[in-house]
Amino acid sequence: MLNNTPAGASHPAHIHANTATEGGGILFTFNAVDGDSGMSMSNISDLDETTPIAYEELLDIDAYVNVYLSANELSTIVAQGDIGSNAM
Repeated sequence: MLNNTPAGASHPAHIHANTATEGGGILFTFNAVDGDSGMSMSNISDLDETTPIAYEELLDIDAYVNVYLSANELSTIVAQGDIGSNAM
């Protein structure tokens, strides 16, 4: 969930490999964050390459999440955070 998202906007989001500082390739593509609600709901049972992943594995994954301004502006990150084993 994001706060203060603009109504009518759609914000793509991904799980990326490594830490946010290191950067890395996309592991999972979330359903976009809806600007009207600030919410995105996705069922993560497989990574993008159809590699199965369990909740317990996500708790220890070497990854981070990026949320972008729009599909046309993927170079503009509006939210970012380390997850799994990288979370502080």
